[in-house]
Amino acid sequence: MSQKINFEKNNFKYWQGYIGIGTFVIFNTIAMFFYPGGTYLDSTTNGYHFFYNFFSNLGEWTARNGEINTISALLFNSSLVIFSLSYFSFFIFFLKLEIKYVKNTWLCFFLVGS
Repeated sequence: MSQKINFEKNNFKYWQGYIGIGTFVIFNTIAMFFYPGGTYLDSTTNGYHFFYNFFSNLGEWTARNGEINTISALLFNSSLVIFSLSYFSFFIFFLKLEIKYVKNTWLCFFLVGS
């Protein structure tokens, strides 16, 4: 006898992964526009160059050209925190769901231990 799991689309647990991904993409796109400039090859460039800057340059408090990078650093670091919290809560919810519906105690033990 199997129980059907109902995911309602108005439930926050259904949307939390999408919210994390969406926030990550939006915040990092905005952070790219606010990046002052500089790459590892040329510190005199202006703005963020997708193929010449590292993604982690957005999170540095000082840009490669020496200017202060507060706005993009806050956006980048906030997006990482929101993304990680979103997926942490997703996996906790998933683990609770698995433990609830799995009847094998050894399997539950290995699910929690992994």
